[in-house]
Amino acid sequence: MKEKIFNLIILCLIFLFISDSKPAGKSKVWMFRGNLNRTGVYDTKGVHKAPRMKWKFETQGAKIDTSEAVRFINRYPPLLVDSIIYFSSMDRYLYAIDIQTGKEKWKFKRGKESYSTPAFEDGVIFFGGSEQYFFAIDVITGKQIWKAKVGNLESSAPVVYNGIVYFGNEDSTVYAVDTKTGKKKWSFKTRGKIYSDPAFAEGVLYIGSNDGYLYALDVTMGKPIWKFKVEETEKFASVGTPAVYGGVVYFVCAYPPYIYAVDSKTGEEKWNLYLQYDNPASLAVYNGVIYYSNGGPGELVTIDCGTGQEKWRFPTRSYNFSTPSIADGIVYFDGWDGFLHAVDCESGEEKWKFEINGWVEGGITIADGVLYYQSNDLLIALE
Repeated sequence: MKEKIFNLIILCLIFLFISDSKPAGKSKVWMFRGNLNRTGVYDTKGVHKAPRMKWKFETQGAKIDTSEAVRFINRYPPLLVDSIIYFSSMDRYLYAIDIQTGKEKWKFKRGKESYSTPAFEDGVIFFGGSEQYFFAIDVITGKQIWKAKVGNLESSAPVVYNGIVYFGNEDSTVYAVDTKTGKKKWSFKTRGKIYSDPAFAEGVLYIGSNDGYLYALDVTMGKPIWKFKVEETEKFASVGTPAVYGGVVYFVCAYPPYIYAVDSKTGEEKWNLYLQYDNPASLAVYNGVIYYSNGGPGELVTIDCGTGQEKWRFPTRSYNFSTPSIADGIVYFDGWDGFLHAVDCESGEEKWKFEINGWVEGGITIADGVLYYQSNDLLIALE
């Protein structure tokens, strides 16, 4: 009898050990703009009531610079993988922060100032620097695995899919790099600098260039499937980050200021909407509606995806150049009025606002009822 009880205890201990062990499955990732389609929608619990600050983490970058440089870095939200959040700082480091404590796990020196959100796959973080290199580092230790010499300036927020990492660069080139080796698979040259972050859908990479084109590239060979030309202008044409939704690519062109809807398969225009004020921020797409910050008037504007017609507007008290982020039926954005706003996606009614000291602009990473964002090179968590 005692032997049976002993064996039963051993079996229970083995079961508990297996249960407590981390599963071998994929990590939980909250990536740039919520998904590979870059719609700005996070499939997670939102924040329905006025939040409180959970923690804040300050880098040395907050003491280095302000104004335009800090506003630029804020255009990129952090990456969250499992319980660690990763973000870039003006002090030239990539940081890994524990989301429960707000304490630093490690930091990696990434060269000159570099701002884009990293990407993740199979235990590796991928990101570009400003000194002709693109990096792969171990997600646990923060140690470099490889670096690849590409471009000569800042790289956009990368897309990782099936062992290949894709990104644009200010040298006017789109790159595809093997995630294991850092070897270049292919590259595609445009005629303008690339500040657009790529979107991915059904084997196609969508990315804009300052040559005035939105490109659809086959991810296998990097060959153009189609390219779409925006309205002519005397200035360069800055094509922003696309969002793919329902077989249509939606994107903002800052110069001249338009929103475009283009068929994802053919590149044919479905509609365009002239904007009175330019704003290079990304748009969000949710339940057949586009959410966009209308710059000068300080408004969040919603547009019907099918018709291009306006639905409703939410005014702030000052300029609004932010990038909206959506979770759980709520759209989150900030304005120069000094507040972070939470607005119901259907009704356009404000649910709450939270006073912040600075700008968010780059959008918010949302995960399990917590909002994570950068402001003046602080990383802040609200719950």
